Amino acid sequence: MQGLSHFFTYHPIFFIAFFLVNVLPYFLYFLTKFLFVTKKKPIVIQKKERPDYLKSLKTADESDLTKFKKEDYFDLVQFVSDEMISFYWNIFL
Repeated sequence: MQGLSHFFTYHPIFFIAFFLVNVLPYFLYFLTKFLFVTKKKPIVIQKKERPDYLKSLKTADESDLTKFKKEDYFDLVQFVSDEMISFYWNIFL
């Protein structure tokens, strides 16, 4: 039982560091592979646009799951399409 009690004496920062060093890189690698294989492109949302994104996401999230209304998702689709277009054009600028 000595070994098990020693395990719980580590500082919580140890577990965070362990996750960041040993788990996170593999997760990001497999996420990138998944996006590449499924031909999905990530959407980069700039920090200055985050409040608008969260507002449109909240509006779409409050929608009823059994009844689809375009109005509930309009802001979210509009925001995502604008971000995709601006991200695409920023590649060339």
